[in-house]
This record gives sequence, C-alpha cells and structure tokens, in this order.
Amino acid sequence: MLAYAPASAVAGDGSLSVDISSAAGVSLGNRRIALLGESINRNTVALQPGWNLLGNASAATLSVQSLFGEPAQPIAGVTGRIRSVWQWSNTAGRWKFYSPQLSAADNAAYATAHDLLVLDAIAPREGYWVQTDAALAFPMPDRKSTRLNSIHITISYAVFCLK
Repeated sequence: MLAYAPASAVAGDGSLSVDISSAAGVSLGNRRIALLGESINRNTVALQPGWNLLGNASAATLSVQSLFGEPAQPIAGVTGRIRSVWQWSNTAGRWKFYSPQLSAADNAAYATAHDLLVLDAIAPREGYWVQTDAALAFPMPDRKSTRLNSIHITISYAVFCLK
C-alpha cells in the first residue's frame, strides 16, 4: 500500500492510498511523499526472481562492483544470479546500467549502444532496481548511520510495471 498525504489537503484526512500490488502502474507526478515502514534488522534481504527495488540506507556511497561482483571477481552466491542493476539519473534524464555478467569494457559498450550511462556507484538514500535470475539472500551493506525522512524522497518519474 502506498500512501500520499499532501500538506494542503482540504477534504477528509488528506491522504490518497493506492494499492500497488495489483496496479499496472502508478504515477504521482513530481510530488513529495512520506513513506512509513519498519526497519530491516537483518544482514540480508530476500530477492525474488525478476525485478527487485532496493535502496542504499547506509551513509556511504556504495560501489556497484563491490556489491554485485564482476566476471573477474565474482561474489559467491550473488554474481551468477544477478542479470542487471538499474538506476534512474534525474540529472542526465536517462537510466544507468550495470551487469555483473559483463566486463567493465562490455558494460560501457552496452550502455553506449543503448543510450544509457554506466552505473558504478549508488549514493546514500538512492534507490536502484536489481534483476535476478533466481532467488537469493542478498547481503545488505552497513546501514547503521543514516536515517531516511520524507524530505529525502521526491517522485520524479512515473513508476511502471514490466510484464
């Protein structure tokens, strides 16, 4: 369930709830939203086959190669199960891409051929999509030193569903 509560609401409690479990796609335009949830107090998160949305909850910028590996330096139980990692760049207005199945040169060539940027780092509080071939317990980076508040979240493009 996604809830949106504008500060200038005039009717009811001012909230809009959208059940995104069955929606084909949801777009809130360019608005600030507050997300409520529970802390994840685990060292891993269960990724399912297909697309998974994750976020960097640590205070440090994460190296994509260190998280997902590469052909020359695979991470046991991770690299072979990850097809690709994607992140939207608001600044460039296009997607960033990384595949642990490709070398650095092949990632760059793929990105160039498809008008993408190469994803090499994930800054604190940024989200990213992970496409997997199989379920896996993904190791979570250190997340002790940051706090996510509604002021950190801005919806800047439409959320879509891939079928």
